[in-house]
Order: sequence, then structure tokens, then C-alpha cells
Amino acid sequence: MITNIKFSVIYYFNKNWERIIKLNCQEIGFYCKKKGNILVIKKNFAMCMIQMKHCDIFGFVKVYINITGVKNIEMMQKVVKFIHFNIIPNKCLFHSIMIDNITYVIDLKKSLMFESILLNQNVKYNQEKFPGLFIKIENTTCILFKSGKILIIGLKSLSKISFIKDKLYNMLNHSLFHGKQT
Repeated sequence: MITNIKFSVIYYFNKNWERIIKLNCQEIGFYCKKKGNILVIKKNFAMCMIQMKHCDIFGFVKVYINITGVKNIEMMQKVVKFIHFNIIPNKCLFHSIMIDNITYVIDLKKSLMFESILLNQNVKYNQEKFPGLFIKIENTTCILFKSGKILIIGLKSLSKISFIKDKLYNMLNHSLFHGKQT
């Protein structure tokens, strides 16, 4: 089950973009506060807006918007549309959108025995520092807990979820029944 999608949107704004965004947020009842060089906006999701230094193109500045607290792709699309039409100033240029991280949780509904899993090469575990066992699969990290809950972080697309789950299940099945990974 997806528990969070963190994504980034890039816009080019006029130089007075912060003032306009603060007014727009106030008008729709969103929390909006400047913290250092970051403009933080919250309601049902959280946004951080950061202006890139030395990025002035024809009077426009490049602004990264990091958004988190989104539970699925449909909600992500609604959030982008809402932000574009309710928070973003009218005179701006949309540049791009990118998924930075998808967090996925699996509940095996049974306890895990770490002893056989620890024989794998891509496993890190230090029970004195953290109760979870870390497994790297490609560019993602799977954190396994003895309770049978598994947290997968670092996914960049929905299509990767099944691929990573399959690799993880194959590794776990092999470890549990053969004691090591081939």
C-alpha cells in the first residue's frame, strides 16, 4: 500500500512571487510561513518552495516546489491542479514535474526471523541502533521489521513497486527456505 508520494514541481515565476503566493494562501486558508529561504505551505499536504539562486531568465526566477503527504497518483494530480489554479501566480511558466520518492508498506501478517535473512549480501542490520533490517534492491531500500512489516522507500515510479516486491519476496523465500541467497 502506498503511504506517501513526494514529488517536485518546477515553475518560473516573476520576482515578486512570494508576496503573491502568501496572499493566495491567506485567501484560501492555507498555513504559509517563510523559514529561512524556504516558503512552507500546509493544509492537507505540505509544500516547500525554494527559489534557486542566480537563476534569472528574462525576469523570471526558477522555483522548486517539493510536495509531500500525497497518498496516490490521483491525489497527486488533484494537488498539482489545485496548486496551479489556487496558489501559483497567474503569470508564471510551468517547467516540469517529477516523482522523487514513493513510500510503500507491506504487512506480511507474520513475524520474520532475521537470522536466515542476515546471510544475504545486500543486508545491513544493527539492532542497537535501529530495530529494522535494511536491504538494498537497485536504487530502493527495504526496511524489514520482525513484526512482518516492510517499508520500501526510494521508489521513483509505480511500475517499480511490483518489480521490487517480486525481488524482495524471492530473496525472502530463498533465505527462509535455503538459508542464503544465490
